[in-house]
Amino acid sequence: MSSGIEFPKELETQFEKLKMGKAHRYLSIIISSKSVEGSNKTTEVFEVEKMPAKNCPNEDPEGCLQELMELLQDNQCRFVVFLMSAPNIAGILKENIFFVQYVPDCASIKKKMLYTASADVLKQRFEGVTIIQLNDLSDCKSELFLSKIRM
Repeated sequence: MSSGIEFPKELETQFEKLKMGKAHRYLSIIISSKSVEGSNKTTEVFEVEKMPAKNCPNEDPEGCLQELMELLQDNQCRFVVFLMSAPNIAGILKENIFFVQYVPDCASIKKKMLYTASADVLKQRFEGVTIIQLNDLSDCKSELFLSKIRM
């Protein structure tokens, strides 16, 4: 299902930087409305809300997840694409890029539908990510993420 939401080139560029491990550890993405030039209409667009520098102090998996939990505290729908490193079963450090679709149960029906329909657009554009769906902060457990890395 196509949501008709604009996918800006900047978002693709920032994802590539994250993927290459160059600039950011995560991207927080929201859907916002912007005015269409020359008319009274608005269109919805994916917007990068936050993109902290890669050299953030929380490089360990638990610190990464704690930062993710803090980001989701406001119970607003959003997508988060983030890089997480942890040892796999063989003990070798492995990086994984997660695509977290956070649609809390307390969100309005309209927001839930918008973010659910729009997720496919991002999933198709962000190749090579591990998809995680969260509906409540209690779902955000380190073992959920670490088990995907250890596979």
